[in-house]
Amino acid sequence: MILAIERLDQKRNNQFSIEAVYLLETTKYTINCLLTDFTNIPTRYKAAHIFFLPGLTTELSNKLKANIHFQKNLRTFQEFYLNIHPKESNLFVTKNPNSLQVFYNSSCHDLVTKTIIHTARALVDLCVITG
Repeated sequence: MILAIERLDQKRNNQFSIEAVYLLETTKYTINCLLTDFTNIPTRYKAAHIFFLPGLTTELSNKLKANIHFQKNLRTFQEFYLNIHPKESNLFVTKNPNSLQVFYNSSCHDLVTKTIIHTARALVDLCVITG
């Protein structure tokens, strides 16, 4: 049952008896907002289920792991895969629509490796999403 959908950076009421599900971008700002919910005693929620959009850095992950109050209330900690955009039932695009131009343009040679990595991640994400 969903009780509410709220922005992390807005004023919210404490809900000591419920578990919160967070879907977050991986930025220092959102990490700081998240930690605020679990730094004050009593914590804002009973527990936390955290799902990050791709891009969680080691630095930000370590910041979360270092917070004892957050760790006590953590139930789920997972990166959520969304590197693809479905267009039709059998068609998707990646977040890099110019990849073909990079692959076939000799003046973009320095971007090829980065684009291959991004494309490979998108394919892996597709496999994870579709099982």
